[in-house]
Amino acid sequence: MKIIHFSDTHLGYQAFDRVTDEGINAREQDVYDAFERVVDRILSIKPDIVIHSGDFFHRPSPSNRALTFGLEQLRRLGQASIPTVIISGNHETPKTIYNAPILRALRTLEHVYPIFGEQWETVEFGNVTIHGVPHINDNRLLLNELERLEPVPGKFNILMLHTSLGKRYLMEEYGEQVFPAEFETKLAGFQYVSLGHWHDCQAVGLHHCAWYSGSTERFSDTEIGSEKGFLSLDIQPDNTCKVTFEAIPTRAWLRWERNACHEVSVPELEAELEIFKEKMSRPTPLFL
Repeated sequence: MKIIHFSDTHLGYQAFDRVTDEGINAREQDVYDAFERVVDRILSIKPDIVIHSGDFFHRPSPSNRALTFGLEQLRRLGQASIPTVIISGNHETPKTIYNAPILRALRTLEHVYPIFGEQWETVEFGNVTIHGVPHINDNRLLLNELERLEPVPGKFNILMLHTSLGKRYLMEEYGEQVFPAEFETKLAGFQYVSLGHWHDCQAVGLHHCAWYSGSTERFSDTEIGSEKGFLSLDIQPDNTCKVTFEAIPTRAWLRWERNACHEVSVPELEAELEIFKEKMSRPTPLFL
C-alpha cells in the first residue's frame, strides 16, 4: 500500500505587494501553484490514501479564492477515488466559538475526511487505521483526547498531529503547541507519525518513524535552500514502511543584503539586483 503525506499548504497566504497579470498576489499564486503540482503528482502516482497534516488554509476564514481553489483540487482527488484525510492546524482553527471550523466545508466532497473538532477521530481503510488529533486550543480538552488515544491492535496505525514534537520545532506562531512530554511514550504504539507545523521535511528522532513532510512552499528566510514537496510511504507486509521524499518545483527564494541603500538611487539598486540574479544562476526570484 502506498500513502502520500503532505502538509502546511497555507492556501490563501499573501505577502508583499506584487500581483500577477490576473490581479492575484504573486505569493498567493505561488502557494496555489505548489499545491496543484502536488495534486498532479498524486494523480500520477495513484496512491491508496493521501494524508494532510494541517494548515490546509492559512486563516480560519479564507478568501473565496482560497476556498474555491482548495475545493477544486480536492475534488480532483475525489474524482480519482483517492481518499484524503485532513486534520486542522493552528492557522485554520478558529480562535473563538463564534466562528465555524472552515474544514467543515470539505465534508461536502466525496472521499475527503476532514478532522477538525476538539477530539481524536479515526478513519479506517482496510489494514490501515488513521488517527487524527486536530489542533485543539483548549489545553484541557487536548489532554483528555491524548489520554483516550490508543492504536488499534493488528492494524497499521498512522497518527496525524499538527504540533511541535519537541521545543526545537516551534515556529514562534500564535497558538502553536508542544506535544505534551507525558504522552510521548504513547507514540511507540503507532507505526507512522504524520506531522505538520514545521516547514522543513525531516524525520524526528523521538519516534522510529515520525516525519514532518514540511510545507509545500517557502514562507520565510529560514527556509532558504530547503526543498519543498511531499513524502511517500510504502507499507510493507511486516507493517513497516519505507519513507521517501519527492521535491516539487517552486520559485527560488534568494537573500541579498546591501547597506546604506539611501546613498544610491533606485535605478542603481535595480542594476545591482540584476547583477546579483545573474551571479546566482538560478530562476528569476521574486524576493531578494
